Amino acid sequence: MVKLTPALVEQLAPGQSRLEDVTRLDASAKEVTEVVDLALCSKLVRLDLSKNSLTSLDGVSMNTGLRWLSAAGNELTSLGSALKDLTNLEVLNVGRNQIAGKVAVRLPALKALILNENRITLVGGLEKCRELNTLVLSHNAVASLGSWLGGCPKLEKLSCSHNQLQELGAALKGCPMLTELRLNHNQIHALPAELASNTRLRILDIGGNPIASFDDIQVLSRLPQLRSVSLKGCPLASAPGYREGISALLPRLEILDTQRIAERPRKQLAAAAAAAAAGAAQSDERGGAAVSNAEAEGGGGPAGTCVAV
Repeated sequence: MVKLTPALVEQLAPGQSRLEDVTRLDASAKEVTEVVDLALCSKLVRLDLSKNSLTSLDGVSMNTGLRWLSAAGNELTSLGSALKDLTNLEVLNVGRNQIAGKVAVRLPALKALILNENRITLVGGLEKCRELNTLVLSHNAVASLGSWLGGCPKLEKLSCSHNQLQELGAALKGCPMLTELRLNHNQIHALPAELASNTRLRILDIGGNPIASFDDIQVLSRLPQLRSVSLKGCPLASAPGYREGISALLPRLEILDTQRIAERPRKQLAAAAAAAAAGAAQSDERGGAAVSNAEAEGGGGPAGTCVAV
């Protein structure tokens, strides 16, 4: 058993004559099982506790000046209340732990929250995280995003891959700044019409989902900034004419399934799609003109027929 005590801090922070002057501390991979009160490190802003054997973060509860904290790769089963007073924390990484069920995070300055490789089903308190721009929830047990993200107006990157999602609904409608969305390897059958509100979206990975037709992704045509899409592993990606269909649906797309789309074929497909649309419009116009001519020649139909009495 190794405890992170003030004495060990002095060993890990050579050159600092006083604990009060320590601002950064790397205690990663030191076989630490417990963090003893670090209140003496009152100026600590960055703390790396990753790759240890911690089961609790209670020892950092007094370090309210922390801005960056990693406890990834430990044995945490919950966050408890140890972090509730860390109101200056901007980055929190507790990925690769044993956190299960619901987790609550209410940190007003938080910008990046990394929770990957746990057994989390729900994240509460995000309405308090108004500055959050990055949320990583990959490899968990999330079955629904519900309305958690409605209080995250600055969210730009969301990774919820390798979970149990079946649908999105309006879960992302309150995230107008979203630019990167990774939902690969879930159980999503179709993308909802509400996704059209995420007009800044540039990168989308929905590979490994049971998406089988172009109708299931039609909403993507309403996302003007979309440049990279992955459907690798979806039934649709194995369908005949898949790449041509995607290029026609998304003429501005640059990367499909991690492969760059050649500029010339993309332009040709876009032109072909535009020509087809124009041809359909002209056909409608000709049909309308023919009806008008027929009506004119017939005196406007029965209503224009004169009957002698």
